[in-house]
Amino acid sequence: MKLPIKSNKNKKNKRLILWCVSFILAFILWLYAAGANDTAIEQSYDLISIKYDSAPIKPYNLVVQSISIDTVNVTIMGSPRDLKNVSVSDISANISLESITKPGEYKLSVMITTPDNTTLTSQTVETVIVKVDSPSEKSYPITSDSLELVGWSLDSGCYFGTPTISATRVTVDGPTLEIDTVDKVKIRTASIGNASDKMTVAAEVVLLDKYGDEIQSPNLHITINSDILTVTLSVYMKKTVPLTANCKYGYFDSENITIVPAEVVIIGSPDTIKNISSLTVATIDETKELTDRVFTASIPTYNGIEKMTTADGKDITSAEVSIKVSGIKEETITLLPENIVVYSSDSKVALESVDIKIRLSSAADKDMLSYVTPSDIIASVNAASAKEGEELPLVLTVSENLRDYVYILSMDYKVTVGKAPEISTPIDTDIPADGSTGDQDPENGNAGIGLAPQVMPSAN
Repeated sequence: MKLPIKSNKNKKNKRLILWCVSFILAFILWLYAAGANDTAIEQSYDLISIKYDSAPIKPYNLVVQSISIDTVNVTIMGSPRDLKNVSVSDISANISLESITKPGEYKLSVMITTPDNTTLTSQTVETVIVKVDSPSEKSYPITSDSLELVGWSLDSGCYFGTPTISATRVTVDGPTLEIDTVDKVKIRTASIGNASDKMTVAAEVVLLDKYGDEIQSPNLHITINSDILTVTLSVYMKKTVPLTANCKYGYFDSENITIVPAEVVIIGSPDTIKNISSLTVATIDETKELTDRVFTASIPTYNGIEKMTTADGKDITSAEVSIKVSGIKEETITLLPENIVVYSSDSKVALESVDIKIRLSSAADKDMLSYVTPSDIIASVNAASAKEGEELPLVLTVSENLRDYVYILSMDYKVTVGKAPEISTPIDTDIPADGSTGDQDPENGNAGIGLAPQVMPSAN
């Protein structure tokens, strides 16, 4: 039996039929997809701001005082392709003020504008109530009393000085009814942080009603009489410091020196004030204070000290210094010629005795003066080329072991050159290595029995 033989022609027909069916199915799918992309859909957009021209309404010079609702929600229709990139900012809601001619309340329609190829299907707000008023303005002074400092701190002992504000007045304009609610203004700074020196910070104007509550209104416009609003703050430190007097040698104590006032208040830059512990008004040379006295001394000031006052706040530049020596024990010591070292090229020099005054220091025992002898006073004179009757200045000091307790009053001590004695035996003008002189009394030191002074070779 013979099997039927399939021809090539039949195979080709089947392939053609399959290709046609596939093409038709693909075309149907394409039509469906294209139709689905063009099918209109709806999309909602919320909180679209209702806008209007905020400039005065011409020619009636009116301004919007308030609007009953300031946002609207909308739904628009369009193809997915057209709605794909639409955002709230692409949709606008506006009201027209052209029909308004006088102050009052007006019911105005909200007009919605949508992007191309879209249509508005619904909106939540069709109309709004708009209050219109005539504009006015008020001017308010800016003072330091109206300043509010934000986020500040100061180091211990520091405080802010009077601030400097860049503007002196604020002008507020807007609807009359709203302007009438503004009672005053205050200036609020930006955050300051820790203030340790002079600084300038930005600030803003805040409107307040009669109760002190803040007023926030987009209809009120603020103008200041300067380009920017800033506040400059100076930081000061206040400190009480004592007034003192230095003693050149340390012989006086507090009982000998009184200063009025005893202390002052200094105000100035923290960097300066924190390094000052006292102010010295005078330096006292105890050896020259011969009697009680009172004098006025200037109080020193330094760069960075802005002000100096008494404890009760009165400005001060000087203090009264009282020196009291009347209670200090004094003694007169008579120096004989043999107590004086003479520097001279002439051995035939005769001197007369001289009285000097000594005084106890505050650290000494009150009975110490009774133990001081002429030998405790070191005296010398330059008698080179001296003539009989001539007065020569005497150089004096206290022996080292007494210098902390006894001092010589600074007076014009002089010795007079007397008639030179007749000396038959030459005097040895060389001082022995042990520092002694030929006429010393071994028991009384320099208060020896010899009448001639110690003679040294001329210092010249």
